[in-house]
Amino acid sequence: MNPPSLGSKAPSRRGERALPLLLAILAAAVIGLIASGQPGQLLGAGLTYIPFVILAWLAYTGTRHRWARVATVLWLLGALVGGTTALGLGLIVAALGSLDVAAGQSRTIVISGTLQAVPAWVPLGFLGGGVLALACYLPPVRRLAARGLPLDPASFVHATALASVVSLTWLSCVPLLALGQAPLLVSGVLAGAGQDQPASTREQLAELAAALAWILPSALVAVGYPAVRGLGAAAERLALVPPTRRQVALGVAAAVLLVVLIDPVEWGVAALWEALGWPTSPAESVEHLFARNLNPVGAVVMGITAGLSEELLCRGVLQPRLGRLLPNLFFTALHAYQYNTDGLLVVFLLGLVFGVLRERTNTTVCALVHGLYDCLLVLTIVLDLPTLSGLLGLEPH
Repeated sequence: MNPPSLGSKAPSRRGERALPLLLAILAAAVIGLIASGQPGQLLGAGLTYIPFVILAWLAYTGTRHRWARVATVLWLLGALVGGTTALGLGLIVAALGSLDVAAGQSRTIVISGTLQAVPAWVPLGFLGGGVLALACYLPPVRRLAARGLPLDPASFVHATALASVVSLTWLSCVPLLALGQAPLLVSGVLAGAGQDQPASTREQLAELAAALAWILPSALVAVGYPAVRGLGAAAERLALVPPTRRQVALGVAAAVLLVVLIDPVEWGVAALWEALGWPTSPAESVEHLFARNLNPVGAVVMGITAGLSEELLCRGVLQPRLGRLLPNLFFTALHAYQYNTDGLLVVFLLGLVFGVLRERTNTTVCALVHGLYDCLLVLTIVLDLPTLSGLLGLEPH
């Protein structure tokens, strides 16, 4: 997010070259929704993106109107902080109930008693998210943050970006800290709530199209379109520009290399965690959690949606204004619902790679590497391909 002074309504040439790509993706999304026969997916996907779109619109409006500044803070606290808190608390309760059910207790008894089993500090932990958000609006905090981050301490838009990232990063980690395990690994796997069978091609096509229909417009609004930037300038601000042939080759090679190397890295981290007596993310449980997409079509869907959405947000929107580290912590925290701390360390390391790629190339290359990496990783599971640790004779954890 940028202040109006850094934006321009004059389209940039580099950004203009990206317009055919943007229009092609949006057209594919519309065609996909029509072909899938499930246009209702559009509204469901929008529930993830609409709160952030409204926040961005209010923040940019707040550069001109005092009422919008108040509305921005209230919306951040109510919709984003409040919504994330409700989600986190719900996952904690569901996970605690699942653990008790797995231990053989009655679900009726579990549901009535799980709230009492929530650690006493958890409400304060969630409250801390709101406190952190408000603190980021204080001028001394903004000036202090600007010493280490490339943000403008006088910009209300930058302050909103900082408040959102800091508070949501913390809130996303509260369930993991409360349970000692990722809540989705517990509630989704041990309770049998996960879907065992892959989704149909039509369902996956609808999910992909609905996500694409929201991802790009949301990212463009987040960097000031149409408030302070034209479409071409917004695309350049995101660094969503056509890659060169050399960049495409580099991206493909980087994705393949990451897929090869990530297995021994995961093995080493898991070995260290087990030696320390810390819980790890069991491969079978993680696969169960993602069973819906464990087929070739699902691999492509996961690659496109994760690659575009996470890279546009973390590396496209946030990294130019909050530096490499803070957006990567946010990127890592977004996975705290599905991985234990060993998996989060691996995600953090991957994010560092994507951050360097963003600085050396552009967001398009980041999305290509991230998406292809996810796709290939799923395909290795679907096709039961040998891993590097397996070839080296390392025992699985």
